[in-house]
Amino acid sequence: MTPTGAALVRVLSSGLPPKEYVPLRSGFGAGTKDFAGRANALRLILAEMKDADVEVEELVQLATDIDDMSPEYLAAIADLLRGAGALDVVLLANTMKRGRPGTRIEILCRPGEAAALEERLLSESTTIGVRRSTVTRRALPRELKRVDVLGHPISVKVVSLPDGTRRTKPEFADVQRVAQQTGRSLRDIFHLAAEQAERL
Repeated sequence: MTPTGAALVRVLSSGLPPKEYVPLRSGFGAGTKDFAGRANALRLILAEMKDADVEVEELVQLATDIDDMSPEYLAAIADLLRGAGALDVVLLANTMKRGRPGTRIEILCRPGEAAALEERLLSESTTIGVRRSTVTRRALPRELKRVDVLGHPISVKVVSLPDGTRRTKPEFADVQRVAQQTGRSLRDIFHLAAEQAERL
């Protein structure tokens, strides 16, 4: 093993190994000096620790670039794709051939839904090609709770962070509805819902 390899092993091997991990990359290197009874080689694996409370899943990302559709149609297609099962749809401004402004549509979905969403994108938009790649997503555990604010139900998303603390976020559509019905501000309704969720 080279001095560099020995230093890497000493630094990277401190602490207990994780019970579970997801391999991301690996590398192998060998030194030129021969040692009796052992190989002068080092293999490193770059991995992401897998926590029992953290969901790591393999997803598919679909992407295409469009420069000949108006914004209202692009927004409608994004809504259509979300309704068809996409986990997320993002519209990004970009620059295409000859400096033309365009829009990139990126879709995140589960592998079993990729083909149907790809066909939907090809048929509903003006694109003539869709790129497909596999991505890994780490998702924090979350749950949806319902609280009562001034006699009105509000859904609240509660997310568990890696350090064990929780983050709460009332659904905006519910906050807006209750604010309109009660005459209270959006800020007041948001804080009342978040405080109730923290007590659950």
